[in-house]
Amino acid sequence: SWLSDPKVEVTDDRAIPARDLSALGDGRDANLTRCTTCLLPHTMPFIDFDEHGECNWCRNKLLTPLKERAELDVKLAELHKITDRPNCLIAVSGGRDSCYGLHVAKNELGLNPIAFTYDWGMVTDLARRNTSRMCEKLGIEHIIVSADIPRKQENIRLNIEAWLKRPELGMVPIFTAGDKQFYQHANRLQKELGVPAIIFCENGRYEKTWFKAGFAGINEGNRRLWNLSLFEKLRYMSYYAGQFLRNPAYINRSLLDSVEAFISSYFLKHDYIQLFDYIPWEENVVERVLLEEYGFEIPEGCPTTWRTGDRTAPFYNFVYQTVVGFTEFDTFRSNQIRDGKITREFGAARLPIESEPRLDEVRGYLATVGVNFDKAMTRILSIPRKF
Repeated sequence: SWLSDPKVEVTDDRAIPARDLSALGDGRDANLTRCTTCLLPHTMPFIDFDEHGECNWCRNKLLTPLKERAELDVKLAELHKITDRPNCLIAVSGGRDSCYGLHVAKNELGLNPIAFTYDWGMVTDLARRNTSRMCEKLGIEHIIVSADIPRKQENIRLNIEAWLKRPELGMVPIFTAGDKQFYQHANRLQKELGVPAIIFCENGRYEKTWFKAGFAGINEGNRRLWNLSLFEKLRYMSYYAGQFLRNPAYINRSLLDSVEAFISSYFLKHDYIQLFDYIPWEENVVERVLLEEYGFEIPEGCPTTWRTGDRTAPFYNFVYQTVVGFTEFDTFRSNQIRDGKITREFGAARLPIESEPRLDEVRGYLATVGVNFDKAMTRILSIPRKF
């Protein structure tokens, strides 16, 4: 994998060609104060640095520890008792973690899963092909539940245009509100299929971002959102209500979808087996298996295998990069550094490549939902920077 080479430059033939991005809010050359141990910048919500320049995430070792493998084995032993039919449902987005999770579940854990995808209109064709290829080779049934995609895309348009009227970083997650019903469908399918367990393959240890809720005033710590206290959930609701009152453009036909998404995320029962809470996630292994054994596809010119199955990621990462000078890749690489998986030097070498705006994908995303690219870029670039 090219990601194993810390000397990879932007001129790598798999990376986006270098170009002058100074007018596009590229934060790579920004005056950012970064942690001396990891790479988190001073624009990160709730961050502070000690006299040595180390951030509180590193000082407090804020990284979700792996759970005991024996705990997972006990749960799997119950599933293995079912031999005449599928014994679990696995949520699959078409991204690298869920696809690799299928491989692990079938080939390494000996499970007999059914794969499930919720298509809300932002699943890329590439993600569909990756999932189809995985399921075919593994002999796994794949159930796709499709939303009313034109309506979902119209809701996205309404929320983006509302957000552009009064940009707030804490409201950026509303762009992806339409996909949260996958929790509801997973729970429904579990009952209909009679399988005892739902397995998620989120790489929660390294993909934990903190800043998305942080910009809304919520300090998550190591918890998943649905594990927040009732008081914190109410604070989150209060933040959204305040934003809706300040910006009535949010009060449109997408509101019901957004409310349903909030309920699905924070109040629905989340009784899932999180596979990578127990099993080590090694990037080089994940990529080798997917690329060499399954022909995993990534977008042409894209320098990473992460976040390639979701059309929204290039857009919201562009917003974060423009306004605060960092993206999900900064937190991802910082978590790996904190866990001793990569060096700070390697992470620093990767960030300029991985965080470079993927403008062709941003343009395609906005065209899909019906938002004018030039209008959106002009508004985003007018937002005062926080660095």
